[in-house]
Amino acid sequence: METAERKNLLLNDHHVRKALLDILRISTRPDAFFSDVIQKELRARKDLSSKRRRIIADASYGLIRADRKVKYLIDVAAAEAGIQHLMLPADDYLLARYFFVLIVNDEVHPYEVATSNVPETVARLALSMGDPAARIKAIGEPTRRLAMDVSVPDWLAEQICADFGSEEAGLLLRGMNTRAPLTIRANTLKTTPAKLVETLRQEDVEASPSSLTPWGLHFEKRINIRGLHAFRRGLFETQDEGSQLIALIARPEKNSRVMDLCAGAGGKTLALAAMMENTGTILAADLSGRRLKRMIPRLQRAGAQNVTVHFPDKPIPKQWKRNTDVVLVDAPCSGSGTLRRTPEKRNTMSLDDVMRLTHIQGEILDEATRWTREGGHIIYATCSLFSAENDAVVEAFLQRHENFQQVPLSEHIDPELARAIGDGNVLRVTPHRHNTDGFYAAVLQRR
Repeated sequence: METAERKNLLLNDHHVRKALLDILRISTRPDAFFSDVIQKELRARKDLSSKRRRIIADASYGLIRADRKVKYLIDVAAAEAGIQHLMLPADDYLLARYFFVLIVNDEVHPYEVATSNVPETVARLALSMGDPAARIKAIGEPTRRLAMDVSVPDWLAEQICADFGSEEAGLLLRGMNTRAPLTIRANTLKTTPAKLVETLRQEDVEASPSSLTPWGLHFEKRINIRGLHAFRRGLFETQDEGSQLIALIARPEKNSRVMDLCAGAGGKTLALAAMMENTGTILAADLSGRRLKRMIPRLQRAGAQNVTVHFPDKPIPKQWKRNTDVVLVDAPCSGSGTLRRTPEKRNTMSLDDVMRLTHIQGEILDEATRWTREGGHIIYATCSLFSAENDAVVEAFLQRHENFQQVPLSEHIDPELARAIGDGNVLRVTPHRHNTDGFYAAVLQRR
């Protein structure tokens, strides 16, 4: 789509504007999950063209990613224009938020907003905005300035700065405000990555190999994946490359016994089944029976036959006790590593949540020891950026369990890959360094 056409739709198209304002309005509800809101609103508008749908989806995520920054800039502009912010009509305020995001992202100029079909107060706010970068730079305290610039709560920026250092934290948090790639994992039970590329090309879809895993492919464009014949045949699953890496470092052997203790809807379970070539046994467990039910049709579509789905209403069979080669603990966590895909999480998670989760993570790791055989491995993984949920949980576990040791990643998988996806000791991938979601993993072995 040409830039001029896109700008015209963003500025002047009634359908685009109304859809975006409705999405903003609904997303303020406490129980609203932003991705679901977007999909529901787009489904309800059956007459929208594909161009308008793409613009609405892109702009909606842009609104959430820049929400705190935009609200701050509106406050500054309102003070300068002599407008009482709290007296603004609700729709005018929503409209201002929408147009300020476009200005911040250099999609439109303030003058273009002021001269388009907008209420007079919105036009005055746009003309009073000034230089957004200079407004943010005027914030004196460095961490708060960063938090405002990348639209995250102060505590989150403080935590990332403490864990990564200020310079790296800035790069990381800005990376979290970029668009995530559309990545899939070729299902090697049915095809190979190279064959899948050709199969997709027959459906006019271009895909290129990912750089970190042998099964990953990136789609060149956003498409309706579920509409593809290759998807319905079970030739691939959508899965971030960082998530694929968790399965890779689990390194299950053929005919082994593997337990996925927090399997959820089965993304990593499916990858493990393919790695084991449908041999051995995988027990997929989770405290949520509802999530496990979602795994069953995925297993059937993928042709995975070595997985037993274990629902939480019954105890895990005794024959698994101290008899499991690999126990994967993909622990419940803050999800701070997934802010590119779920930008609304920045406004719902809290430091108290993180601290509460660390206790749960420790308890699940303790549970994993019941099932791990001598010489077997626990893979502890999260999609969190916070050291409190990652290294600190592992360190506390090792203090409680002297019969376990941490195995450096470079001794468990190819050393060159281990250094590419972390420090050689643990897996630690991030959007700005690896173009993945943020993931952490450590290898723990029973002596």
